[in-house]
Amino acid sequence: MTHGFGDIANKLTGGPTYYMQRFRAVLLHIVSFCSKAADFRGRLA
Repeated sequence: MTHGFGDIANKLTGGPTYYMQRFRAVLLHIVSFCSKAADFRGRLA
């Protein structure tokens, strides 16, 4: 009983953090890409 509950708790706490890490990594990638693009446009102008 307690093992099953802990397993469910692990999935509940582990799942969202995994997706949050993925989301944050993608977000950082987009932000760095945008800053590079802005820098590139600044050099062209």
